[in-house]
Amino acid sequence: MPSNHRSDQKQCDVLESSKVKFVRLLFVDFAGIRRCRVCPIHRWGGVTEDGIGLTMATVAMPAWGDFCAQGAGFGPVGEIRLTPAPNGFLKALPWHPGHAIAASGFYLREPSVRAPLRDFPWLCCPRAALAKVLDLAQSKFGFTFRVGYESEFMLLHRLEPGSQPPFRPVDNSVYSQSSAFDAMAPVLDDMVAAVDPLNVEQLHAESGPGQFEIVTGHKEAMEATDALLYTREAICAVAAKHKLTASFLPKLSTTTAGSGAHLHISIMKDGRNLFEGFSQGSGPTPAPEEAFLAGILHHMPALQTFTTPSPLSYERLQPGCWSGAYQVWGVNNREAPLRLCSDAHGEPNNAEYKTLDATANPYLALAVLIIAGLEGINQQRRLPEPTSVDPGNLEESERKQRGIKLLCTTLRQSLDAFTADAELRNAVTGILGAPLVQAFLAVRASELSWYSGFTGTPAEIVDQAAAQLYDRY
Repeated sequence: MPSNHRSDQKQCDVLESSKVKFVRLLFVDFAGIRRCRVCPIHRWGGVTEDGIGLTMATVAMPAWGDFCAQGAGFGPVGEIRLTPAPNGFLKALPWHPGHAIAASGFYLREPSVRAPLRDFPWLCCPRAALAKVLDLAQSKFGFTFRVGYESEFMLLHRLEPGSQPPFRPVDNSVYSQSSAFDAMAPVLDDMVAAVDPLNVEQLHAESGPGQFEIVTGHKEAMEATDALLYTREAICAVAAKHKLTASFLPKLSTTTAGSGAHLHISIMKDGRNLFEGFSQGSGPTPAPEEAFLAGILHHMPALQTFTTPSPLSYERLQPGCWSGAYQVWGVNNREAPLRLCSDAHGEPNNAEYKTLDATANPYLALAVLIIAGLEGINQQRRLPEPTSVDPGNLEESERKQRGIKLLCTTLRQSLDAFTADAELRNAVTGILGAPLVQAFLAVRASELSWYSGFTGTPAEIVDQAAAQLYDRY
């Protein structure tokens, strides 16, 4: 085991104290599917040293099929190495004693190179992509980011094969209904214990039947995103222990609320949160925090390719559903996809991005979101006046006068928006690399083609797609 990685000894202590027999190397592909390879504990030293070999095509499989998406640039030739990330989590699994799970990444080095494998992240590794963007923000602007996520999910009974739909929500409750919490309290208790009681800030019943939300606390950006994947693993596994299915799919039915993964972000510089005391300036140049948000708002249609990347994502983004359907920002306006949030004293302290769901690869989604914000600073963009009303309640003429537009309503529109947004497209390609962008877009195109093959009414199409994907997210 390499001695130049300080975290290795701590990881070994976790494995020994928990009597671990198997370690799951967790990763997430471009379709947002969580996957893992498992190594017996006697192989742990070799895996941290040299990884586990995988085909490059692993990252480019669409959610609906077990094959590499056409046009991704990968085939049967080419191997990467999956190994635990040196600064990622390693946790013993409370729901499966004897097993542990490790945040992992993809690495690639030339055969003749003798340096540690983990010094050579693969160009198309999503986790490495986020690390690259975070390093850029630190070196160029002195920024670090603290991030928190909201995890909305449905708890479902799995029905007999052939049932349509193949699931039934555990209840028919409404937002924050106390009886819904009572009924599911044993399940939620176990979920919180498995996620991390000290990192759970709140939980409640959400608006849809069988829908709940667990909110986790702010952490450094990479740590928070690692923790998000672990949170989803824990929620799904605990649900299964209770003979239920937890689904993070953004839309299970046109008649029920969708599930999002709202992201809260703070910009930190020199130990200060730049959003504290936020105000729109009138000077010759905008403050960096305003320009950062303005960049996100300006590029939001193209951003949707990475943050709401499934055809079903757009069934959730409807006016009047508090999901953020219009390209606006606001202060404590829950119909705005970009919301400046306040603390208990009414002072701004973070920004919420609502146009995100669990079909996104969270590393890539956050990476591209930050790139959009940094481009806003580079271009010295300014925010328009905040929207302080529900934009869906305005007359179309008034929305036009205010410059308020609908965000993309289909995946096709968001793909076209990314193609047309040369500023963001060039920045993302320049920072993350053309091969990653090519493979990611190929996965999205494959899913769009798959969804286009369904026939029937819009509601019937959603039901057919959800029936195939509900237990993959």
